Amino acid sequence: MATMDVPNNEQYGRRLMPSVLDQLSRRTPTKLFASVPKTGDLLDGFRDVSVSDMARCVDFAAACIENHFGRGDNFETLAYVGIPDLRGVIIFYAAVKCGYKLLVPSPRNPPTTNLSLLQQTICTKLVYTAEVAPLIKPLINLLPALRTEALPSFDQMLCSNPQPYPYEKDFDHAENEPILVLHSSGSTGTHFRLQPPGPC
Repeated sequence: MATMDVPNNEQYGRRLMPSVLDQLSRRTPTKLFASVPKTGDLLDGFRDVSVSDMARCVDFAAACIENHFGRGDNFETLAYVGIPDLRGVIIFYAAVKCGYKLLVPSPRNPPTTNLSLLQQTICTKLVYTAEVAPLIKPLINLLPALRTEALPSFDQMLCSNPQPYPYEKDFDHAENEPILVLHSSGSTGTHFRLQPPGPC
């Protein structure tokens, strides 16, 4: 069974996800984070993505978010709409590093539903993958003040060589900071936000 190289002074249950990813990328850079299909055809095989690959992608995405939107103010909401690939995980980590909480509305929702979720969470900033761009235009028509930015492809993120984007919060200060906003399925009526009262 594989084990992680963790210092004796690490306190499990008191670590922060962005810090853990950065630490793992330094201590065990080749450790497997995920194995993802190379193409839409599984017969083409899989690509291994290491923890150092993910940390680099997160730093790249965090710099993109800050360059386009600035750092989050008082944990404002950043929305992400995209296809189901590792960019969703990357944006989650990057949003936390930049001081945002992340809302992930479903691309299958009608624009009016996603508009309602954006309004409920007072969200004015959205990042998306190019594959869902046709779904974003109707949302912009409904909410002209919405600031949007298309993300680079996952391959572009993997090939990036960004400066490290530090995350320097400690557990005592970040324990109760909001980092994620969920929403109901809408199966019994209008979608509504579900934000846990404490840490996620």
